[in-house]
Order: sequence, then C-alpha cells, then structure tokens
Amino acid sequence: MEIGQRLICDNEFATIKWKGKLPTGKNKELEKWIGIEYDKQERGKHSGEFQSKKIFTTNKPGAGSFIRKKKAFLGISLISALKKRYSDPFGEKSNEIQKNNVQIGEILVPLSFMGKGDIKDQFRLTFKDIISTCLSRMAISFVVDLDFPSNLMIQDLFPNLVELDISYNLLWKWSTIAEILSHFPKLESLNLKSNKMEPFDSIQINQTFSLQSITLDQTNVNWEEFSRLSSMLPFLQIVYLCNNEIASIQIPDSINSFQNILELDISNNYIKDQINNSNSKQQYIAFENLVCLSLENNKISSISSVYETAKFPQLADLNIQGNPINFSEKFTEKITLRNIAIGTNNNLQKLNNSVILKKERTDSERLLLMGCKEKFPNFEHLVEIHGAYQNKFLSSIGENQKNTSQIKENKSNTMVALNIIYNQKQIQKKLPLSLQISRLRILLKQLFKLNKMENYSISYKSSENEKLFEVDLSNDFRKLSFFGVNDGGTIIIKEEFNKNDKEEKF
Repeated sequence: MEIGQRLICDNEFATIKWKGKLPTGKNKELEKWIGIEYDKQERGKHSGEFQSKKIFTTNKPGAGSFIRKKKAFLGISLISALKKRYSDPFGEKSNEIQKNNVQIGEILVPLSFMGKGDIKDQFRLTFKDIISTCLSRMAISFVVDLDFPSNLMIQDLFPNLVELDISYNLLWKWSTIAEILSHFPKLESLNLKSNKMEPFDSIQINQTFSLQSITLDQTNVNWEEFSRLSSMLPFLQIVYLCNNEIASIQIPDSINSFQNILELDISNNYIKDQINNSNSKQQYIAFENLVCLSLENNKISSISSVYETAKFPQLADLNIQGNPINFSEKFTEKITLRNIAIGTNNNLQKLNNSVILKKERTDSERLLLMGCKEKFPNFEHLVEIHGAYQNKFLSSIGENQKNTSQIKENKSNTMVALNIIYNQKQIQKKLPLSLQISRLRILLKQLFKLNKMENYSISYKSSENEKLFEVDLSNDFRKLSFFGVNDGGTIIIKEEFNKNDKEEKF
C-alpha cells in the first residue's frame, strides 16, 4: 500500500494520502488507519484533520476521511479482468470464446443457430480475432497476478488488439501503463479516462510505444506532465486532455514529439491564455500538423488568443465555445466572435462543430473590414481579397484614405445623389443619409413597382473606388450613413431565387 495508490471504499473511488497510526483505541492505543481523499468531494468528512491536528492535505476541501485497511479494496489484475470478460481465456478452452457468447465491440452477444450440434462446432471465434475490448469499471490496478503462469503470454492470446478501454479503473502508475502497452504491441488507441495518474517520470520509463490515440480525461495530467509523456508516446495523433484543471499551455524547447498530433482536445480546463507568449514560436513548430483543436469551456478572455490559433498552419477545425472572450473594444456591436474567428483564420473549415460555408466566410471577412476599430492579423490579406472599405474607425485602410475624408464630408450633408439599378432600368435619386433601410425598401418598391420586397435583395456599391466590395443592405434598422454611402454610389436591386434552389453545397 503506497501514498497515491487508488482504492475503492464503499463503492466510491479514492486516493491514499496518508497511512499510519492514530490514538483511537479504548485507552488511546495507537491503531493503524489510512487517510484517503474521495473523488466525490461530498463523500468526505474533513480535510485531513484528526482532533484538530492536520494529518494530511486534500486537494479538495472536505473530501478526506480515515478508514481501516479492511475497508480498502485495492483492485484486481488486468489478467483477472480478462478472465471475467472472456470466461478465462487462459484456461483449457482459451482457443475460443466459450459457450454461445461472442465479443462484438464492448458487449457479449448471444448467438443462436438453427440445426443440431454444439454451437462451437458451427461457429468458432478465436481471441486472435479480437481487435477491440472494453475493461472499464473493473477495478484494475496492476497487470498480472503472482501466480500467473510464466509460460503464458497475453500478447499471444490477443495479438491483434488495437483498441483498449481501461477507463474508470484504479490505475495510477505510468510504469503500469507501460507494462500494459508492452503486452499489446499493435495497440493504437488507449482510453485511461478517470484513472488518477501520478506524475510521469521519464527516467524510470525509457521505452517508446506506437500508440496513436490516448484519452486522458480526468486523470490529473496537466500540460507539463503531458509534455514529458511525449517521450514515451512519440507517435500520438489524437489526444484528449479534458477536465484536468490545465491552466496554461507551455512547450519546452526540447520537446518536438507533438508534430504527429492531428487532433487535440483540451476542453473544460482553466486555460486563460491559449498561447504562452514566451514559447509561441516553438508552439506552432511543435504542432505543425494539428488539424483539430478544441478549447471549449475554458477561461480564455482575450481576443488575441483567437488570433493566435490562425498561426497553426494546418488548423481546419476549431472549437472555442464557452469562453468569456471580450472583443467589444476592437469591433463594433454587429461583429460576432464567430465572424472574428472565421475572418482571421483563412484555413478554418469548421468552427464550434458547425461547417463554414463559402458565403459565411465572405460575409465574415467583409464585416471585419467594415466594423473593426483597429487593424487585426490578416487585415492586409483581406484587403487584397475584397478591396479597401470605408471604415469610420480607421484613418486609412489600403486605398481608403480618400474615402475617409469623403465620410467626414458626408456627415455634414443630409442628402446624397445615388444611382438605383434594377434589371436594365436605372434611376437617379437623392436620398437622406438618415434614411433607414426599411424605409428604403418601401421607396424602391414604389419606384420600380415591385411585388414583395422579401423576394429582392438590395446592396450598395461605392463609385469612389472600384476595389470596394458590394455591401449587403439587409439590416432594416440601420441608416444609409452606417454603410458609408456617398454621392455617386449605386444601389443595386436583385431578385432572389428560392433558397433551396440557390443553396451552395460544399
């Protein structure tokens, strides 16, 4: 029994924090006790105190308790779990899954056949055929029992196992995990969820394994621990690190084993700044092939952290939901966080589990140019794509210096002369800058004798600069002045088709 070891007491998971003697006998004789911390905080009775004296410290207040050794269940071996799962694969009938149950995925499915004869004569499935198994919640804490025959090898019975789920067990030592991996040479995916692991010691474990996917949710593995773990698992492609109270991401300069990682999920942690500035250059080099990143439900508050995600060269799928990100000082109220994330990251194809369509990207990029209060990363690139645009917050945007003075002039004018085009017909009309778009729709309906304005879209094109893109005038509550309308500009009316007919597919 060791400090840090996992156990089960009264059907609850706990960790040994202390062991020793306390004066609890009839005459205050010393008796053996174990100080534990329950995973469920409400299950505890104190924080490690005995008679007002601190005996041990709990990570969560009130989660501690003292128990007798006889109440501590320290778990079973991996071998015992396999025996329970497959009716003793190491026994006399180890060449087949016994009786009439066949392992499919994670459950035992009963098989029935029409006709005479024993089922094993009609259907035979050897353990060598098993590629995936689930040993979750079986209280596994070590690999082999002392009486396990030395001539039997686990890898001989399960040589093709590629996926192993040992979540919610009593594993706590990385040396035990290394021993398990050594028994399954073809293993690609390992689920260790809710096994509370001790700190990783790379000196004790100098082996490397070809594991490609690992789930480390609720394992107490922080970012520093994971960085060291990469020396043992250099070929990881998919990593889940949710609910581990990770506060920051830092990459030591000596670590370059993250280059194979394609998917990284660090949701539900305490990350405030997604990038550690002192190691930012190393950060992107280390994750040069990262395609999918989830930062959902963290504590990120700075919009600069969203900008930083664009520096991952291959990032196509990003999740930043549930973060208190503030961007009101840098963009107008019409800009959303989704607009910013899309507009500042050219490679994104999916954001917050939603596919980014071509039209949404175009709209987001144009909105950023129109509604930013200061230049942002990717700004010049968007100007090259969409052209300059009049922005009342910036004195110069590309070729917009001339247009800015025009905006100031328009502020003192109440009327602007505009060209209005519908199909082949063109009308010149002077309109007030204070005119709301909803009123403009009514006017256009009367001018061109249109039926329902819902079937038409209206947009504005400046005459000052051919590079300025066409602006959608779809917000009925805005005024013409909001869109930078000036003399000589053009309002374009287009008939809309049925949305189902024109919807773009990607």
